[in-house]
Amino acid sequence: MSAKPKPAKVDVRQIAEAISGRGRLGHSPLYWWMWDQFDQLWKERQGRADWISVTKELTKLEFTNRDGTPLKPENARKTWSRVVADHKRLPPAAVSPAQPVGPTIPPTVPARSAMPAPPTTMSGITPDDDPDGGRPAT
Repeated sequence: MSAKPKPAKVDVRQIAEAISGRGRLGHSPLYWWMWDQFDQLWKERQGRADWISVTKELTKLEFTNRDGTPLKPENARKTWSRVVADHKRLPPAAVSPAQPVGPTIPPTVPARSAMPAPPTTMSGITPDDDPDGGRPAT
């Protein structure tokens, strides 16, 4: 029986990253460019994107579809959607402070000062107004 060759030292983190789909080989160059530019792109966006114009600009940067064909607006939009979704899944510590995390939700319970004071007795009469001092009649 021959001895099995010892495998080369492997960084398990790289394998785990590749398996998870987070590895650089798991996405297109356009995805990684959008990922690397995310903070600026997110900050500059206003309203709906004009994906035809976006595609023209990305084509000037020589981005193509994965198979080398000309980039289509639909593919650029879907790639951006994946980048945004992946950024939303990051743990809070990994999100940069410049990136909006989400809307601020106002509290649903009004502040104590905004709530009316409860009556001090069942009848709504305070002990000062009641000649019996708030004691039940006997």
